[in-house]
Amino acid sequence: QGYPDSLLDVPFDRSFAVRGLHFDQKTGFLLKLDMFNKIVLDCVYHGRRQVSTLEIIERYQGTRVSPAYMNINLRMMTDKFCLPEATLYADAMQACMNHGLEFSPPNVFSDVRTCIEQLHLTGELHSE
Repeated sequence: QGYPDSLLDVPFDRSFAVRGLHFDQKTGFLLKLDMFNKIVLDCVYHGRRQVSTLEIIERYQGTRVSPAYMNINLRMMTDKFCLPEATLYADAMQACMNHGLEFSPPNVFSDVRTCIEQLHLTGELHSE
């Protein structure tokens, strides 16, 4: 799908993602929200780059995410099976950025979800 071949060589980093992250399909940010939809400012990433507080505030016009925005743009990842998924979003975008390739966060989201669904449907994930 146009991703750098080097993405295949990126080792899985078990320490990167935590439960409860959200993937913002509009911005490509991985972010953690508290129970009041307030952004945890030291837990926002674009690829593997930690996003600055200023950039967060500019992007979301503050430190809270509205329920309407959440419903349209955010994928909540709450269980341990979502940790590799969150890491893959970050790694795919980082690989594109490292190679100077343009990418669309909604397309990255769609590509990752399609790959995960294919792995489950074909049984490849469970054959090794």
